[in-house]
Amino acid sequence: MAVKLAGYVAAISLTLKYSYRLCSHANNRISSLTAPVAVLSLLASLTALIPLAATLIVTLLFVIPADGSPLPILAITYHPGALPLALRGAGLGFACVMLMFCCGLAGRFISVRRVDDTQPRERLPRCCNGFADYVGGAVLEEIVMRGYVFYLIGSVFGGVVAVVGSSVVFALVHLVRPDRIPTVFTLNAFIFGLLTGACRYYTGGLWLPIGLHLGWNVTAGPILGLPYAGIAYDKGLVRSEVKGPQWFTGGLYSPDAGVLGTLALLVAAAALRFVAPMV
Repeated sequence: MAVKLAGYVAAISLTLKYSYRLCSHANNRISSLTAPVAVLSLLASLTALIPLAATLIVTLLFVIPADGSPLPILAITYHPGALPLALRGAGLGFACVMLMFCCGLAGRFISVRRVDDTQPRERLPRCCNGFADYVGGAVLEEIVMRGYVFYLIGSVFGGVVAVVGSSVVFALVHLVRPDRIPTVFTLNAFIFGLLTGACRYYTGGLWLPIGLHLGWNVTAGPILGLPYAGIAYDKGLVRSEVKGPQWFTGGLYSPDAGVLGTLALLVAAAALRFVAPMV
């Protein structure tokens, strides 16, 4: 199990590294095209989904030869309650990020600015690219962490250990970045892993975790335009500027890198029992 887990994580890491490079090159080519804005927006959206597609291919290459049918292993078998669970998770993610955002506004740590007045031909494809990027990132992380990594650990040690173990792996892979990682960000990644892992364990599927992750990501980025990885986010409906102590607000790193993010996660943990009674 340990060898397969290490090999899978390494393969996914390399896949994401080169697929994001491919995305960057493709985006440069798209920006130079003279096609209609609708076509450019579609191409920009599809380009942002390259990492998700590559991750699915690599995951299937690991799953099918050794473990069999991928849908039950990755916990993405569809059932009548799947869509309601995903929608509840998305609603909870939206509400928690909005709560964090409103607290920042009330404390004057966050201010909202209009995005630049870029022509629709440039702005719409950029927004579509950002939205697809955040959606794809949420789905691929859940398939990888709460899907196959959870399965590998759980098949040997059981579900409870899989919840904790996949959370540890999730927090550790977020440390592999070129810039300095705030301690609170790593802690929050671990807490988020516990929440989504518990959702996976108690509901038996990825629908609730995917919904929660997707709602959280899309609200923070494409809707509110909160900064990420040290830079302002300019692909959202608005752009939010964050100031104040980084340990509290997350600063330019991300809203998940501060205590406000921790509080939002604790609210999510308390609310999960109402969103999904089995949790």
